[in-house]
Amino acid sequence: MLLNNQRKSYTILDTLLTLAIIGVVAVFIIPTLTKKWQEVHTVAAVKEAYSILDNAFKQAISDYGLVKDWSWTSSEMWKHEINGNFLGERLSKYMKVEEYCGT
Repeated sequence: MLLNNQRKSYTILDTLLTLAIIGVVAVFIIPTLTKKWQEVHTVAAVKEAYSILDNAFKQAISDYGLVKDWSWTSSEMWKHEINGNFLGERLSKYMKVEEYCGT
């Protein structure tokens, strides 16, 4: 008869055990989720950079013609290697660049 009068409820031990299990599972899951998020973020950044460079190349090709036809004489290449980047000078005006430092 005493069994019928007892209230069914969770004890503090049940609650602590549940929290401990959740904590152990979180220890294993959180690093995996963080790594996956960083991977997704990096892939998105690389895709954005590729898109920007692709658009800049397309615009430069429409203005200057094919890349193989750009005037890349040895004297120009030497001058640009010392003073900056020849390709960067051609592409920088088609990208959102705050300041072109030349290298």
